[in-house]
Amino acid sequence: MTLEVSSCDGIKMLMTHPTAKSMKRLTRMSITKCPMIQEIIVCEGQDVKEVITFDELKVLQLGDLQNLLSFCSGSSIVFQFPSLGKVVVSRCPSMRSFSQQKVVAPKLKGVHIDKEDEGRWDGNFENTIQQIFREK
Repeated sequence: MTLEVSSCDGIKMLMTHPTAKSMKRLTRMSITKCPMIQEIIVCEGQDVKEVITFDELKVLQLGDLQNLLSFCSGSSIVFQFPSLGKVVVSRCPSMRSFSQQKVVAPKLKGVHIDKEDEGRWDGNFENTIQQIFREK
């Protein structure tokens, strides 16, 4: 199952955390050319403590998202990506972090800043995202 969102000018967030939790069979997520998006997954309520697992997600692509601040800014949501092998984050100049909590992605060994890039890895997923965008 694939989720592909492209060229949407009016949305600031893509989905709520209950919707994200229901996407167990998602294998590929690509969000591109949506200049207004600030967050992919929004956390409803301050006290939500959740683990969101994308069991089958293998590829995550975020590109041309000028206002994207983070994948999810919810301070109590832990993400698990047991199958994630490729992440491409390109032309997201406002992004400062992926998530405020732990991200578990045991198969991921690099974050690419374009499709041909060899990938960067600074110990873990969140550190790598932060390092990439500190350098920009």
